[in-house]
Amino acid sequence: MKRTKFTALLALVLALLLIAGCGKNNVSPEPDDNTGGETAIPTDIIEETEAPSEEEVEPPVATEGTPGNGENKRPETQIFTISIEGTDEEVEMSLYYGDFTDAGGPKFSIYADDSRYELIEDDGRFRFVLPDMKEDVFLDIAFVSGKTAKELAPGLLDSFEPIKSLNDEGLVELGENIARHVYGQGEEHFWEAYVIDVGTGCVTLVLSAPSGYTEGHMARLFYMAETILFS
Repeated sequence: MKRTKFTALLALVLALLLIAGCGKNNVSPEPDDNTGGETAIPTDIIEETEAPSEEEVEPPVATEGTPGNGENKRPETQIFTISIEGTDEEVEMSLYYGDFTDAGGPKFSIYADDSRYELIEDDGRFRFVLPDMKEDVFLDIAFVSGKTAKELAPGLLDSFEPIKSLNDEGLVELGENIARHVYGQGEEHFWEAYVIDVGTGCVTLVLSAPSGYTEGHMARLFYMAETILFS
């Protein structure tokens, strides 16, 4: 009788253990604590974005001079830095055109300080003068046909005033040109000349100023003469 009760009790325990085991097998696994419950995104994957398009930028447009001298186009006004008695000075100059073609010479353009000097054209000659001293302070530009600079230079200044002394400096640079340089001294006057061969003859540039005006006006006229270009 005791043995039968013990056997029934053992069977009951085994049944309970079997039921508990089956219940455990139906439980879903817990997520790994190390994953935090989320899927990690690889850091080496970078989304490519389209590069911004470059804007088209127009370059600055250069100011051109009046196209009246062949293909030689230069700004109508330009700022030049010149040195007067050791002091730098900015001067605005205006562009002028000249034409010697009727005499077989070239066309030219030149910058002039028209705040101080005015242009007088007479019989194929171009002369920038100081208004109050037209006969004494000037830059004279002319064309002589059929002569070379070497032939013309020795007696060039005789047509302006008797010269007490004359120096021929040979060939020098005058802006973008090669010129023969001559300077002379009169009684109370200073002269300087540049003679440029242009194939059919010579273009002459004569600078004039009384002795007391050479430091200022002769320097200004020289800077003007340096800007001459031919076409």
